[in-house]
Amino acid sequence: MASDPNATNRGWDFYLDSACSTHVTSRRDVFVEYTEIPEGKRPVKGSEGSVLFARGPGNIKLRMRLPNNTSQDVTIRNVLYVPGSANLISQGMLMELGLRIVPVNGYGVKIYNRNNTRLLACAPQVAWMYPFDLVWTGRDVARSGSSTLSALKTTAQTNGGVAQLRLGPHSIAHLGSSLAT
Repeated sequence: MASDPNATNRGWDFYLDSACSTHVTSRRDVFVEYTEIPEGKRPVKGSEGSVLFARGPGNIKLRMRLPNNTSQDVTIRNVLYVPGSANLISQGMLMELGLRIVPVNGYGVKIYNRNNTRLLACAPQVAWMYPFDLVWTGRDVARSGSSTLSALKTTAQTNGGVAQLRLGPHSIAHLGSSLAT
């Protein structure tokens, strides 16, 4: 993944994914709670048959950008730390929690709480993908060099293979059902 010249900001992007069965991230630094597991104990199968190994489950916190230049911190539970993976938020897991995922024509999707009274996150559609609109602060911004969404838009405009940016050589679009919970 690191060798892909079009994916320099891949580690900063988190995507809403309707095909993965669990949340995964390669970003250890976003965990607010984390439990290490022995290396090689929890395989994660990608859609092309590749296998990576989770290093542990936990909860992550992301700052979601909302309309009108507001933002809020959102905690996502039961996320697997999988070095080398894409950062994918499972649409199915969100829906099992009762969250409403509402398509917005010409924009992407918006995610609301169970009562449909509070907007939790926005994910604009960019080249068939749904990256969350995130706010990175402090040293994160200095390290990234540009916003994740603008980097993805630039890549989408200059490279027809945007799905490769999302999936990479270790695609985790579908996680094997044999994973222990």
